[in-house]
Amino acid sequence: MQIADQVEHQIKSDTLKIGEKLPSLRTVAFEKGVSLTTAQQAYFELESRGLIESRPQSGYYVSYAHKHFKNIPNTSQPIVANPEDDTEEIIFTVSQNTKKADIELSMGVPSIHLLPVAKMNKAIVNATRSLNGGGLNYDKFGNEVLKKQIAIRSMMWGGQLKPEDIITTSGSIDAISFCLLSLVEKGDTIAVESPVYFGILHLAKSLGLNVLELPTNPITGIEIEALEKALEFKKVKLCLLVSNFSNPLGSCMPDEHKKAVVNLLEKYHIPLIEDDLFGDLYFGKQRPSCCKTYDESGWVMLCRSI
Repeated sequence: MQIADQVEHQIKSDTLKIGEKLPSLRTVAFEKGVSLTTAQQAYFELESRGLIESRPQSGYYVSYAHKHFKNIPNTSQPIVANPEDDTEEIIFTVSQNTKKADIELSMGVPSIHLLPVAKMNKAIVNATRSLNGGGLNYDKFGNEVLKKQIAIRSMMWGGQLKPEDIITTSGSIDAISFCLLSLVEKGDTIAVESPVYFGILHLAKSLGLNVLELPTNPITGIEIEALEKALEFKKVKLCLLVSNFSNPLGSCMPDEHKKAVVNLLEKYHIPLIEDDLFGDLYFGKQRPSCCKTYDESGWVMLCRSI
């Protein structure tokens, strides 16, 4: 830890600059009088802090550019959309831009290079061999083995689901659309974060819904006071939130905020569609909970994806 702290100080004081190569593990071990394993652990610690990166067959390099980091943005202040703005044209522009990038951040799709494609294909082949009819038969309410595994995995976020609680769909946006179709009618108003994933806006427009964007903090998520005020004075039919690592803001609501949102919506008898697409992509020892974790009255409809 002493070695790691010393190197961190050199990086943050610009003695070591971004892109520069660090001394080899053998050099560190010799100069500090420690074992090679200790030197390696020091570099592992620096990697975990996001200060350095390893390059295959090359060594370790400084990757931290603290002066280039922008400050955390302020709580969003939604603006009223210009009636002349063509939503379809904006969405088309976004979709066209995604074709120019290896990683489509706007859509939350990982690069194919990050996925163990060969292993996944092998797993799919093994699965089809074990399924009745090779997986070509219709399942009445989704595959029971899959739903059982999803129910087991719900323990990670404090859920107590049973296989019969789960409906499988082709993706999370399908799940959200089914929830909306069962709860709202054309002309209803739904409350969302601001900014919000453009696919949700597109879906809301296709269903003829009005969207009320609420101020959102980049750390704690939707502002509780703004939500309560909207529930008091607006005719909000439901709330749709991305509670963990929202796209595009990245906020992750603390547990106390999730509890407060659930209690508030229960008070006004307003259902919540919770989009937890990114909940498993956490850094740390424990997966964040969901709003569904604190749902005791059944007002939360949880939409997840794998």
